[in-house]
Amino acid sequence: MTGRERALGGTYVDLIRDGADVADDYGAEYDRRVWKALNSTAISAMQAGYDFARWTSFLDEAASSLGRQARRAGGRKERSTRAYRQLLGKVWDNAEKFVKAHPLPTDAEVAVRIAGVREFVADADVDIAASQRAVLAAACDLAEQHGTTRPALPLHELVARTGLTQKAVRHALAKSDGEGLLTRERAGDVRRRRAALYRLPSPATLAGARTPPKTGLCAPRAQSYVPLNRRDTSVTASVTDADAADRKRQQDRERQRRHRLHGRGDHSLCTHPANPMLAASGLPVHVPHQRATTSATPTTEENDTVNLTDLARANAEINRLKDEIREDLRAELLAELGLADRHTAPVRHLRPVDDRATSPSMETAR
Repeated sequence: MTGRERALGGTYVDLIRDGADVADDYGAEYDRRVWKALNSTAISAMQAGYDFARWTSFLDEAASSLGRQARRAGGRKERSTRAYRQLLGKVWDNAEKFVKAHPLPTDAEVAVRIAGVREFVADADVDIAASQRAVLAAACDLAEQHGTTRPALPLHELVARTGLTQKAVRHALAKSDGEGLLTRERAGDVRRRRAALYRLPSPATLAGARTPPKTGLCAPRAQSYVPLNRRDTSVTASVTDADAADRKRQQDRERQRRHRLHGRGDHSLCTHPANPMLAASGLPVHVPHQRATTSATPTTEENDTVNLTDLARANAEINRLKDEIREDLRAELLAELGLADRHTAPVRHLRPVDDRATSPSMETAR
């Protein structure tokens, strides 16, 4: 305890008046929620300099919903006055143990903490953003005004004191929280109109922020392989390139030779059989080029040039062969069916009669 009395926080005053959020809970859960609310208000009252009687006077008021909840055991049965006072005494003893383990800083300690932060903000060698400097300075002013190292920082108050935009203030708070310069200990609640609580940095944190990070030279990475001789590598590469070029030239020459032979009519490298009808005509057979599966030595003889007369003669010979084959097949089919001696009678077409023409006999009869 600091030895001075100040007003109870608005959050805890509202908690005493509105009561714990028990909803529809009963039994042990109801008692647990009420105990938690009583413990929070007792710690706040003790840190504000209140005694047990002053704290219980708030709970005994008619407007205190938390006091009415504490009088009901499990939310059902009404406690007696003695049991009610015993419950409050246990809560106060527990809060007293917590305050002794976590004492509030004295006025002198608060002043020293605020002075250290202001000195940090005024140091031009510190590498922080200008918005962070403005927000830290405003936080020091609010902390000095309320006499605490954990001031509430309303957003509209920071905007008015720093002259920054709301977005810039939010960004500065988030960045300072990440760097440990302003640690947020309780988030704000817009619905309850409650600002967030931020704790000012300790001297050790400020000293760490002033010290620049150590940047030393890094040792070179160890080589896990032995580099090859550049001369040997170039020689090997040149030999490999020369062999590849020779193989490519040989393949090109072989491909050109095959095309020349194919254009001259030499199909000895082709595997497709020739047409028997074209073979009978004595003309060269044009077969699509295909690489032979077996090695063969191409001939160098050139065939005679084929003119249009030879092509016409070959075409007539092919048609004659087709007609002979067709007649042979027809004769064999008729012989098998027994129709070889039958001949169809010729069809005689009658002369059409003209109705408009009249014969001489008809004229005589008239």
